[in-house]
Amino acid sequence: MLHPARTARAFVLGAFMPNGGTYMAYHVARLFQDAFGFEPAAVVVNGETPDHGVFRYDRTFPSVAIEEMERAITARDVLLANAGHSRYVFGPRLPGRKLMYVQHFVTARPLDVCFDMYVSVSSFVQRYLKTLYDVEAPLIPPFAELDRMPSVAPWEDRAPGSVVVHVKTSHPDLDALRAVLRRRGVAIALEDVLPLGLTHDEYLRRIGAARHLVTVASAEGFGLVALEAMALGTTVLGFDGYGGRDFLRDGVNAACTAYGDFDGLAARIAATVGDPARAARLADGGRRTAASYGYEPFREAWTARIAQFLNATARG
Repeated sequence: MLHPARTARAFVLGAFMPNGGTYMAYHVARLFQDAFGFEPAAVVVNGETPDHGVFRYDRTFPSVAIEEMERAITARDVLLANAGHSRYVFGPRLPGRKLMYVQHFVTARPLDVCFDMYVSVSSFVQRYLKTLYDVEAPLIPPFAELDRMPSVAPWEDRAPGSVVVHVKTSHPDLDALRAVLRRRGVAIALEDVLPLGLTHDEYLRRIGAARHLVTVASAEGFGLVALEAMALGTTVLGFDGYGGRDFLRDGVNAACTAYGDFDGLAARIAATVGDPARAARLADGGRRTAASYGYEPFREAWTARIAQFLNATARG
């Protein structure tokens, strides 16, 4: 239950849901608190709590039900949501200022176009919003927790030819890729698939134990798993997911192609896994790319955007 607050509140939808998009929203809510003095509140979407064990939260917020938030929110408060929360149609219904961090271009229903400000996670999402909705959304990419990456073996000390596979939701895509590899006579097994239910740290350790990550995600707003793999020194191969085009460079820091090019991806897997010198070079390029996606650029960009949103000055 919320108690009367002396300060304005920042309500954040699904702050403790165990996925990367809401974890980024959690960190934006922390900036509302640290830099602008708002009191954060986590709006529970699906029974989630901060105890799910996937991410580590340095601090927690009080949790409230959606119905309680709707009753409590005032014109002094802020509502922070992701695009998937458009289904609640909060924009035209609720008082207060509303900010949406659009982290994907695949959602269950059309965008709630009645928010006061939008921020896009990638240039692909930015163009999608402009083309479909005529919505302007400045770009702020997510961050990789570079200072929390687990200690992993150097690339050359990992098992030769080792591959771990990331599949977002569609295992038929992986089945199709395996079929193409077999048809091409490529004897590379894609059997070590990252399972659901791992903690973030376990997930990273699994990726950092292999020389190669193959990502078969067909659509990504950004593609944080690939970026984290780069930070761990793992060679990234796979589909760019569209949103990953901001940082994935085929032949420079990854071996990637557009979704649907199964033959092209199979060829890249064969050529890269079969050529350790090439794979190691791509891993080095990936590590350099990931180094520019730490928390500080995220914090600085979001602090400036929130200041514009509130027409306020951040606290020193």
